[in-house]
Amino acid sequence: MAAHGVLGKAVGLAALVLTLCGAARAQFEPVYRPPAAGGRNAASLASVSAQRMQSVLVRNAINRARTRSLAGATAGRRGARNGVNAPATTPRTTPVAPTPAADAATTFRPVSPPFLPGQLAAETAQTPAERKEQQAFFAQCLTNYESLRRGQGLPVKDVALAVSYLIGVSYNVYHGGDALTAAQGDALRAQVREGLASDPGFRRLSNREKQEMYELTAIVGEFLAVNADAASQKGNRQLAEMAREMAKDNLERLLGVPASQVRITDHGLEF
Repeated sequence: MAAHGVLGKAVGLAALVLTLCGAARAQFEPVYRPPAAGGRNAASLASVSAQRMQSVLVRNAINRARTRSLAGATAGRRGARNGVNAPATTPRTTPVAPTPAADAATTFRPVSPPFLPGQLAAETAQTPAERKEQQAFFAQCLTNYESLRRGQGLPVKDVALAVSYLIGVSYNVYHGGDALTAAQGDALRAQVREGLASDPGFRRLSNREKQEMYELTAIVGEFLAVNADAASQKGNRQLAEMAREMAKDNLERLLGVPASQVRITDHGLEF
């Protein structure tokens, strides 16, 4: 499976949203701007990442996890109506922590130092100088993401967490709302982790393919968060609208439904 094809389908779910990136982002100038006439610039990251993302893989994995969750909730309600105690299938407000097996299934062993920052810069920059600047910015986005995870005591090389982060950031930027609550974030992470860990397509990915998927979703999520923060701080409506459009595209590509239908609750993704 080609590395580029592997990332045509994943950008997903989060519990660590805009507020998690606070002070670390303030030092960076956003690079997400309108395409220059007759050429591409950093704004084309949206197009480039869409071609690389594993959207279908993520969408199928999440839908399977949602189906199992809905089936359990239905069985729990049916048991309650019949006077039967069904603790194993009753909907939970606080999701059960993911199992070690699921954690192992969504982590990976890096095959090299980060390689996506350079590849994305090559595909989005118009000049050598801009390519150098873009590569440094994308690398810093990845570094920020990993620093935040370590600071929270969370795994770093974990595809499920990166996918969750991207979906959470996209959800908040699109809806213009507050960061997810702890319960919403936990439910979202557990849902994404369960879906990916049990997905045959994801389990077949090599460590390099998982690393590419991880780097892409972490970079795009932090890139979106940086620009949304900058738009808010500077009152830049054009930048805010571009960030919202990118967030909308992320949600719809990954989840396969209109962004307006997506909700993240204490039970995870609902639509």
